[in-house]
Amino acid sequence: MHTHYFTLKRQAAELDAWLKGAVVLESFTARKNEWLLSLALPQGQDQTLALGCDPQVPYFLVRDLLRRGRNMAPVMPAVVGLSIAGIAIEPGERLIVVQFSETARTLHCRYFGLHSNFYLVEQEGTVLDAFKKSRQWIGKRLESRDSERLDPTDLSLEVFLELVAESEDSIEGLLKKRFRYFTRTVLDELFARVSIHPGAPGAHCSRGELTGLYREIQRLFHQFKEGEPCVYFQRKRPVKFTLGAFYSLSPYRKKTFSTLNEALRVFCFQALRWRWITERKKQLQQAVEKHRRRILKRLETIERSGHDGRKSERFRQLGELLLSQPESFRQGACEVVVVDYFNPEMPEVRLPVNPALTLQENAEQYFKKSRELRQRSQQREEENRQLRKELQFLEEAASALSQAEDRKTLAAWEQRLRDRHLLQNTGEKGPSGRLPYRVYEKEGYQIWVGRSATENDTLTFRLAHKEDWWLHVQGYRGSHVIVRNPRRLEAPPEPILHFAARLAVTHSAAKHARYVPVLWTKVRYVRKPRKSPPGTVVAERTRTMFVDPLPTGTGWSGFMDDKK
Repeated sequence: MHTHYFTLKRQAAELDAWLKGAVVLESFTARKNEWLLSLALPQGQDQTLALGCDPQVPYFLVRDLLRRGRNMAPVMPAVVGLSIAGIAIEPGERLIVVQFSETARTLHCRYFGLHSNFYLVEQEGTVLDAFKKSRQWIGKRLESRDSERLDPTDLSLEVFLELVAESEDSIEGLLKKRFRYFTRTVLDELFARVSIHPGAPGAHCSRGELTGLYREIQRLFHQFKEGEPCVYFQRKRPVKFTLGAFYSLSPYRKKTFSTLNEALRVFCFQALRWRWITERKKQLQQAVEKHRRRILKRLETIERSGHDGRKSERFRQLGELLLSQPESFRQGACEVVVVDYFNPEMPEVRLPVNPALTLQENAEQYFKKSRELRQRSQQREEENRQLRKELQFLEEAASALSQAEDRKTLAAWEQRLRDRHLLQNTGEKGPSGRLPYRVYEKEGYQIWVGRSATENDTLTFRLAHKEDWWLHVQGYRGSHVIVRNPRRLEAPPEPILHFAARLAVTHSAAKHARYVPVLWTKVRYVRKPRKSPPGTVVAERTRTMFVDPLPTGTGWSGFMDDKK
């Protein structure tokens, strides 16, 4: 109930005594939905009046002095230099009015949930400026909201009983519809104190029950006028602000404060901080879960196609059967009948052959298919290993994020996810939302390989760190290759460098050549000439090594390669 009418009424009275005579030094905004007024108080000290119109956590309070910085935008400069004559609340409304000594203009602070806003208003009610949607409001009249709802503190017992007894609505519905000040928090506390069920119709309740309800309402609203400010916490997270103790919040830890302003500062600013933590935590968890589901789906696909090893062995056997029984082969025939010596029952099997090829050439076709299947099986085994390693990391991340309750922990996990490129900054994805590079891993080192000329530029000049290593085939078109260097070593280990160089050749126009020169240096020594075509760079302090491309089916595949 931090924006309840009684809270705002007490806050207005508290700040009126504190800020009367204060002069506005600066008027600016530092973040969304917050307006800050730097004040010089008559007591000789400076403070900041913070006006927040966040839909869930609006506020009107004093905080430590905050001077306007270079990147802070000015707001309503017309109030600068004015002195505060008084702060009051509109009777029955969640509207705080700030009056100034030098002018009849007033500042109206409306706390109406989604429609919370601050207005500079002329004496006749015309809006001169507004904090939000100023173009929409300037020149319009700011009308007060006339409410037909009754003030329960002004009603006698007999009038209350008559109103309730003649209604067929539930008690809870009647209180919300006919009376002021009954918010969700207030209703929960009221029904925690009485024996009446909130859904019971008023006409079905006894006079004694309704009398007890009336008296509890009066006690509760009297508590709001004089009760000490309290904030209830669930562990470190603020749950509710109240005026006085609430029975309905007894499971939570309660902390009381000497001033309303101090309690509201703790509740509002911590609530905003926890909301940011909750939202960011949810975003990170969603990113982790998205990649976890993707990996599980790919693992299922690999498992369904996991018979390549057995198929490879069978094709090898068929090739050997064909060579071992040359008498069964007839030139120009489309199939051959041979005895399967690898089966204990030695059945006859029919082997399809190419009539245009010789016996040896047909056998070689079977052996070639066997090698291809074996290579594919090895590749999938390596991909399976990499995927399971990544899955283990994601499960660790999911477990840690579920327990994270502070910015530091979230920031650390966010960085780890970014290092593995599981989180994307705006513009980091290539066409169709895929990564602009393939990812490989060897002995704990990540290696990124660009996909196109344009994405080479993105990889080298936007995503790679200046201490990472950069490789490119000399004299041929090809991918930029980046070896990540998180430990900031001066040179990569020889096996890593050699493998990355072979990747550079494999992903270049020299992929069918032998003994190809590959340049390597640090990213900091690579620059792009002005107005040069995509992918064109100038590299300095380069060193050269000569390597062959990786053979087809070596088992190395990018575990985050979207090109499946």
